[in-house]
Amino acid sequence: MNSFVKVAALSFAILLVASPAMAQDGVKPTISMNLGSAIGAGLVILGAGFGIAKIGAVAVESMARQPEVA
Repeated sequence: MNSFVKVAALSFAILLVASPAMAQDGVKPTISMNLGSAIGAGLVILGAGFGIAKIGAVAVESMARQPEVA
């Protein structure tokens, strides 16, 4: 099993557990709620970082192939 499937399964499991807990009124946040939020935010930041890096890499590669574009 490749690592992407493992990460996706773990993320799904954490979100599945955290969603019902977040929906309750008057419940004091626990470590599992905070952990799910932290992992979700981390995944968003990593995804955005990889996306921006890909844009930059493709731009530099295109400028290397056609210098007059730069």
